[in-house]
Amino acid sequence: MAVKKSDVNKRDMNFFTDFASASGQMGSMMTIVLVVFLALLFIEGAVFVVLILQNTFTGVQIAQLNDKMNSEEYTKKLNDYVSTNSDISTLNQEFYDISALFSQVKEQSTAKTSYLDAINAALPSDCSISNIDYADDTIKIEGGCSSYFSPLDLVAAFTKQDLFHNTQITSIEQVDLGALPPEEQAMAKKYKFVLECNIASDYTVNVSRLVDDTTAAPIADLASTTYTIGQQYSVADVATYTAADGTIYTLNRIQIDGVTLTDDAFKKIQAANTISGIISSNKEIKLYYLKGGAAS
Repeated sequence: MAVKKSDVNKRDMNFFTDFASASGQMGSMMTIVLVVFLALLFIEGAVFVVLILQNTFTGVQIAQLNDKMNSEEYTKKLNDYVSTNSDISTLNQEFYDISALFSQVKEQSTAKTSYLDAINAALPSDCSISNIDYADDTIKIEGGCSSYFSPLDLVAAFTKQDLFHNTQITSIEQVDLGALPPEEQAMAKKYKFVLECNIASDYTVNVSRLVDDTTAAPIADLASTTYTIGQQYSVADVATYTAADGTIYTLNRIQIDGVTLTDDAFKKIQAANTISGIISSNKEIKLYYLKGGAAS
């Protein structure tokens, strides 16, 4: 079949038209890609500049802080701060020591002659005193009597007086007089007795809060409270303690009158968050704390 020249020309024209159209689309895509690339490059450059500026600004701030920390004024303030903290710690210890001394003075009492006069005045006629001991605000009286009920009369007489408190008979024993001659048996006392009483109506409970380490430094001043004999004392909020500077301490062990409580007794007090008891003498309670964490 013969092909006309005009048909060939048309096919060539169509080819070039399609080629030109495809080239135009490719050029548009390349332009978009180039624009996107340039935009990303601009953004990265901007971010890089911002980072450089921030780094420079941070470096300037660090340099300024270093200059400030190395300055004479800052060094003086730092030394003053360290010195002040040391002074506060020293003053806290001194205040605790002074509080303890005042408490000891307050607890001291003396066996005045008025006590001996009162004992002599209250003594039944058939009683005699063989020994009187005085220690820790307690008077211990040992003697003899002809009647079993005479020591009871002595207790009743002491109860009426304001000088004596918590009076009790610790023992009444019959004396074996069989070894004595008849004439001495008639004069001898048939019973011997021991009587104890307190000569103070008020007692103090001293509570110390200390760090449980070799220093045993106080974290609070000594708290001293006066109670009447027979009254119940109570020390609340013992499980933890927050110091004036915000430091939290946790109770680790308890010592009462020089004796450390057993684990069971400690855990009961820790759970109740309170120490309590009945006053019959002065009490020295020391609460030992650990800084921060839970008790061991």
